[in-house]
Formats: sequence, C-alpha cells, structure tokens
Amino acid sequence: MSSKDKRKLAAIMFADVVGYSRMMARNEERTLELLKDFENICSPIISDNEGTIIKKVGDELFCEFSSAKQAVDCSLNIQKAIQPYNDSRPKDFKLQVRIGIHIGDIVLRDGDVFGDGVNVASRIQPFSSPGGICISNTVKEALSSHPNYDIQTEGKQELKNIIEKHTLYSIKTGFEKQDINIKKKRNRSKLTVIISLLLIISIAFIVYKNNWWFNNDKPNKYFIHITSNEKYIEDYYVDMGGMLKGLNKNKSVITSITDSSLNYIHEVVFSNVISRFHNLDVEIETHVNKEELNLLNELPSHRGYLNILVRNFNRDDSDEQQMEVLDSIASSYLSEETYLKFENKINKRIDFVFDYIIVIDIYNLYDKELDKSHGIFYDVHWLNDFQGNFVGPYAPGTFDHSPKKFKDSDELIKELTEVISKAISQMTFGNLIIGEVSEILDNNMVRILRYDNQSVNRNVTLVNKGIYVWIEDGYEKRIEDIELGLEYYQNNPEKFDSTTYQQLLLELKGLKDGTDRNRGERSGLGVRYTLDIIDVIDNMIIAKIVSKNPPYSKVRLGDKIRIKFN
Repeated sequence: MSSKDKRKLAAIMFADVVGYSRMMARNEERTLELLKDFENICSPIISDNEGTIIKKVGDELFCEFSSAKQAVDCSLNIQKAIQPYNDSRPKDFKLQVRIGIHIGDIVLRDGDVFGDGVNVASRIQPFSSPGGICISNTVKEALSSHPNYDIQTEGKQELKNIIEKHTLYSIKTGFEKQDINIKKKRNRSKLTVIISLLLIISIAFIVYKNNWWFNNDKPNKYFIHITSNEKYIEDYYVDMGGMLKGLNKNKSVITSITDSSLNYIHEVVFSNVISRFHNLDVEIETHVNKEELNLLNELPSHRGYLNILVRNFNRDDSDEQQMEVLDSIASSYLSEETYLKFENKINKRIDFVFDYIIVIDIYNLYDKELDKSHGIFYDVHWLNDFQGNFVGPYAPGTFDHSPKKFKDSDELIKELTEVISKAISQMTFGNLIIGEVSEILDNNMVRILRYDNQSVNRNVTLVNKGIYVWIEDGYEKRIEDIELGLEYYQNNPEKFDSTTYQQLLLELKGLKDGTDRNRGERSGLGVRYTLDIIDVIDNMIIAKIVSKNPPYSKVRLGDKIRIKFN
C-alpha cells in the first residue's frame, strides 16, 4: 500500500433518490430543485452525526462515519426530516430516499475512498424500501448493545459484483413505501394473472426479435486471475522475450513469489479495480478456491509464442492464413477441455458468462551469484475464448510488452491496478469518447448527445480533453482561447501570473503575424473541463461543469466528451 494511502474500518452510507430519472424526464428544473433540497436536508444531519460526505454523484450521497450507530442515527433522522418537506410537495415530485449501510475496510487516497466496504455498501442500498434503511450483518452486530432499533431480517441476498452472499436487515423507520401494493396483488384474479403472463411473453418475444438482448448497453464481464505458478515459470525459460531473452540459468533463476505475497497483491489489486468500476456497467469476478485456482493455472497461453509468431508473419500472408497459424499455435498450449471445465465450474457460482479472462503471472528474478532478488516481474494475458485469443493493449500486432521490474509488492500493485483498469476501460468503452456537446445551458450545464455505440452510467465523471486541429480551425480556436486567458488575468488581478500572461501575449503575436503557424496536424492539451452527470435520458446526457483547467477554458458545441477513470 502506498505511503499516501490510509486504511481503516468505517461505516459507509449510500443514500439514493428514488425515481430520479422519471422525474428528470418530466420536469428537469423541478427535479434539480428537489435534488438541491435533498442535499440541504442531508448535509446538516450528516454533520451533526459526525459524518463526512465523500462524494455527491447525481442523485446519490456517499458518506463515511466512524461508527455504525452514527450512520444509523443519521439515516433515521434523514428519513424523518424528509416527511415534513414532502407535505408541501406535488404528488409526483415527492422526495423518497433509499439508504444502505455497511461496515468494512476502506482505503483513503487523494480525498477519495476505495475498498470492499464501499463496494458492499453501494450494493446494499437498492435493497432498501423507499423511505427505509437496509443494513449488513456487520452493522446489525455493531448495534447489538443498542436494543432500541426495530431491526428485521431480509435473509441472505446476492449483491451485484460481490462474491459472497450477505445477510441483510431492514431498520424500520415508519416511513417505508412499498413498491408494489401487496394487498391488490393478492386479490388479483386468475384471468388477470394469465393476461399478464401472456403480455410478458409477448414483450419478451418482441425484445428478442429486435435483438435488444444484444444492444450496446450490455455490460462487459471480466474474470481476473493473478497467479505465480511453476507451470508458467517452467515454460517461460523456453518462452524468453524482452529484457529476459538469453537469460543465463546458471547465474539467474526465475521463481514464484510466496503465497502470502500473492494473496496480498491479489486482494488489494482486485479491491482497487472493483472500486474504480463499481458504478459502471462492468461486472468483475475473481477465483475464490483452490480448485478454481488450479484450473486457472492451466489456462494461460504464453505470450512469447504468439509474440514470436506475430514478429515473423510474412506481410504478404492473408488474414485467413495468419489466423490458421494463430489458432494452431494457441490450441497447442491451451486445452479446450480445460477451458470448458473451468467455465462450467465458474458458471455454477456466478450469474454470468465472462467475456474476458485477465491473467497476470508474477515471478521473481533471483541472482544466484549475488544471492539476492533482481526484483518482481509480471506478464499479462487477455483471453476471450478457449483458443486464448489476445485482446487489449498487448494484442498481437502491437505486442511489444517487455517485463517490468518492481522493487516491492506495493509498487507492483499500483502498476497492476492501472494496467487492468486501462484494459477494462479500453475493452468496455473503446476510445472512451461517449458523445459531444450539443447544447450549452445556463448555470454551467450542458446537453451531450450520446453516440449510439457507447453506453454510460450517470454515476461516472466526464471530461473534455482539448485538441486543436491545426489543419482545420485550430488556429482560430487557439487565438480565441488566448484572448480569453488575457481577459481573465486582466479581470482577476488576484489570479495574475506574469509569466503565463507574457507567454500568452508572445504566442498570440506569433499566431496573428503568421510566424507561429507551422504546428503540424493537431495538438492535445489534456483535460480542459470536468463534468458530473445529472441524468441520462435515452441518447441525451445532462451534465454540469464542475471544474475548468485553465479556469477560462471555453465550452464549445461539438466538444468531444470522454469518461474519466481514476
């Protein structure tokens, strides 16, 4: 773990506004007003109970407390405070909130919170009734010395993207609203039931016929496997490549890392990756027992064989010929029988068939003469079928991944978190551009036209990365941006930076007199502004600009918008 990270046990609370998308579609202005009122109601109550708001994303509040009692008391007071507020609200625009609470291990990093405790709490909240509170078993146990709470069991539940089932409980607030009128449901006639079933079947047929099951919003599903096994190490002596090519086995030896180190790396990396994607349409799993681990250790198709193959392809060979050779090589080192055995076992435990297996092999390079380790190394494979086809940043054709050296586990954990997250991001969202600005609204709000082939969840952060296309209108835009910068510094003397100001003046002169007009095709500027999603309605995203860099950055129609990943 990085020295900047802080790990601790905490009570995590997620509070979510019910029916937010429906209200947003009906009346955007009134819904945004309700959302602001929601924050105004919650903030002082959270503060009174010594809680901290970690993040406000759309209609959801993510908070941390030092004890379960503080989190529960805060939640009860929030639900109570909402009731008089609702008395003055229109029938279709009342504030109803679901709250979920869990106690778990969390990691604090750069003002944000990660870890299994966060993941579980976010998955518990949907099990709450509107106006209610849902808690985990760890919260219930923490309240055992406080008998005044009305706690009722909800049984064992499967939480999305969480391996183990969790026993959940509801804390009765007296303000719960049922999503279904149970009394009417019990009195429904048999004829109505039959008609309803026929209607469902008809709709299902239409959905299937129109291929809605296979639309672009389908979440990608990944299985992460981190290993250090002897089979891979033995093969690696044959499979030399990159910086280890020609390794003298009399002087150096490749060895596996200890089980304790492997388990630590696996636990932290998996938790980090899950934290980054827990609000997105991405499902991630990992192995949990010895049998699965042994099966997975048979799966990797070693990178060097395909690497050598790709490097030696004749440029005149047809794609068909290349694929035939690839298939024959891959099938030699990866058994279909093994893959199917593994797939069948996993599918009995989890509720999805994975799209990709991400395999990380970790090993030590040990110097016999010096009697010390050269460091920790890793190799990565992305498999998407039993033949071991590679996908992602190290795919055949762009496959030039030499092993990297790391001095300790924490350094490696940071690297693996970034590599796996980047791969999942690329495979799920492509180039990450999900749309473009179609309308600029008041109060730093914009409408974004979502591209048809990109899915997006309203709990993510968006960014615009500035690009000047010099061969088109790049020079005109740059001149306009420089003039906005000069005006900004003139109007804000407290922000004045003489060095930046003089650089802008000099650049402006060169662009206008033509001496600085040879900049190639295009240039990138990094992130110009950051947006929080307010809502997603069909192919339209409503977002609010929350920061600009530099502060005078101009928002333009047609600006390309991307998903931001930590």
